[in-house]
Amino acid sequence: ETTHALIAAAALGATKVVLHPPIMSGLGSYVPETAQALSMDSLQHLIDKATDLDLPLCLENMFPRCGG
Repeated sequence: ETTHALIAAAALGATKVVLHPPIMSGLGSYVPETAQALSMDSLQHLIDKATDLDLPLCLENMFPRCGG
């Protein structure tokens, strides 16, 4: 879904996009290392796609506020 949003943003001429990363919840709180690794893999995919689209990707740091 987010990859498609990046493609749409680029097609619309966006100059940058902001990503609000999710917080760890549910079963992820029982396997934090696995959840973090999966999140990092997903983030790397989005960074690569944004780079391919020449679209700066801005990350909002929400983790300290959310206790992560």
